[in-house]
Amino acid sequence: GPAISDLEKALTRNPDNYNAMFGLGVMFQEFGDNVRAEQAFTRVLDLHPHHENATKALERLKAQGIGRTL
Repeated sequence: GPAISDLEKALTRNPDNYNAMFGLGVMFQEFGDNVRAEQAFTRVLDLHPHHENATKALERLKAQGIGRTL
């Protein structure tokens, strides 16, 4: 929808916009695309290692088995 389009535009202009990346991760998670959500939250933490909400979101996904390695 329009919100995802706006976030993608913001990230095109500034790929290091961790708040836009976090918003994109939240939307992916809402749509059930947990793999892409995990990728977005991981990118947020690459940019801002102390982003509390991204840390919590990633922990929730890992508890569901997303992003774990064997």
